[in-house]
Amino acid sequence: MKYCHTEGIIHRDIKLENILINEKGEIKICDFGISKRINKDELLKDCCGTPAYIAPEVLEADPYDGYMADMWSVGIVLYTMLYGKFPFRAKEENELKEKILDGNFELDESISLEARSLISRLLNQIPVLRPSIEEVFEDRWMTNIDTSCILML
Repeated sequence: MKYCHTEGIIHRDIKLENILINEKGEIKICDFGISKRINKDELLKDCCGTPAYIAPEVLEADPYDGYMADMWSVGIVLYTMLYGKFPFRAKEENELKEKILDGNFELDESISLEARSLISRLLNQIPVLRPSIEEVFEDRWMTNIDTSCILML
């Protein structure tokens, strides 16, 4: 993600299924079918991606920052990897959309305070308050772990 965002590419469908690990333990992102190269301040209007990973601003069909929408999806991936479940769950897509727009999710103490803090920042309903990919790498939780296991960011 860091390389993509540095090159002006937004993925727009970051999800667990699009993260691959080879026999050497190298992590790659795949499926760039709906990715797009954009300018830093360019706003997008189209709604795309996988429902459980879509940022609230994308669902609202207002112009949005594609970089920050990707960061929301990174937050969903991180939450799911650490908790083993999605932060927003529903049986029907409309109910899922409502839960994402509502923005309430549980952060129990089974993971560290630092990890919970990073997830909270990534899943902030206000896109400008989410960290950029560069800020994620500067986050206290990231600087205290072996980042070789999470190169997919």
